[in-house]
Amino acid sequence: MTVEFNKRVIKDQFEEIISETSEFEMKYYFFDTSGLFGNFRKEQHTDEMGDLFWNALNEGSEGKPSFGYKNIIVSHFLSYEIIKSLITKANDENVLLQINKFLIESNSFIKIEVTKDILKKSITLIEKYSLKSYDAIQLACALEAKDKYEKMIFVANDRNLIKAARIEGLKVNGDD
Repeated sequence: MTVEFNKRVIKDQFEEIISETSEFEMKYYFFDTSGLFGNFRKEQHTDEMGDLFWNALNEGSEGKPSFGYKNIIVSHFLSYEIIKSLITKANDENVLLQINKFLIESNSFIKIEVTKDILKKSITLIEKYSLKSYDAIQLACALEAKDKYEKMIFVANDRNLIKAARIEGLKVNGDD
């Protein structure tokens, strides 16, 4: 009899925990290269991007650093773009430290694979919005992620890319 009672109590407690956690819907942030780059190298608009990156890191942690990137989404392409940008724009000895920091932190990002379908979609986006190829791939990946991560915010610095993302139905940084 006590075993049955304990099973019921545990089941009730588990269901209560599940219902409490499902009330909190985590926001997800899809970072384009321009939205993430400033966190590894100082450039224009990095204060706003840094705030968004910090918000993403601490989503659901009640103000305490969570040190997890379980809600940051990027295209698989992003690593190549960030490293290329860090090397290209490097003017100091810290570039290797910045690359290592990025590689370590990006290990736990949610990565969207660049598939044939995403490449096809990116061609359509280039034609429709006159986007650069990398931007079109990023947007196509974000559109792919949108279906799985409903509370996703698209974070970018490029005005044309942000405009295209809005037209495609994405919530972007700066939207309320």
